[in-house]
Amino acid sequence: MPNVQLHPDGWIFIRTDGGVYQDTPENLEIDSGVIDSFEGMTSLFYNPDVKYNRDEKPIISAVWEIGDNYISKVAAILAAQAERLKPPDPTLEELKQSGIIKIQEAAEGARGRFITTSAGKVGEYTQKRGSYDRWEAAGQPDPPSPSDYPIAEAERVVYDPMYTLTEMLQVWGAKSAEWDLVSAVIAPAEQSGKFAVEAAGDAEAVAAAIAAAVAELEAIKPG
Repeated sequence: MPNVQLHPDGWIFIRTDGGVYQDTPENLEIDSGVIDSFEGMTSLFYNPDVKYNRDEKPIISAVWEIGDNYISKVAAILAAQAERLKPPDPTLEELKQSGIIKIQEAAEGARGRFITTSAGKVGEYTQKRGSYDRWEAAGQPDPPSPSDYPIAEAERVVYDPMYTLTEMLQVWGAKSAEWDLVSAVIAPAEQSGKFAVEAAGDAEAVAAAIAAAVAELEAIKPG
């Protein structure tokens, strides 16, 4: 049954088949436009026929017109509450920051289609690239000394007899060169997308810059 309740803890409830409103008396005034309808009251329970106080004893036999209005207009009151509680639109700067994060995530996704991007694996790739660079700087000795390239030697042992130590280093060099080519595509796409977002003058332009950058990054795939 539809009813209006002022709970002793200070909450207002308007219960109807079309929805339930819950808020404070102060906010109900804002949402309904009705002022001081609960002035001086600490508790109240009203249905369309009888009002009760906290002890559930009738305090008046007449229909409460304001309560009836609350019940009949609950849809409008709920809509006003939803509008009041709606978070403010993000600022242009907030949209840009969010967009830059989306572009960074898309770039990381592109990298992940070529290499494992966890921190540990990136460190491993760096070590492998360093081993290859040292071997190349030393004139690519063949065979190289295992003690000079312990990481490469350890991986060669795993693959033995597939690779010699020289071949293992050559594989690392080829992978590094391949990654250089991929990075040369991903990094500019990421940075140009960020620049476009920063230069955007309104929300529509920000959205367009984000969409373009993400689409470009998502199109970067092996093969």
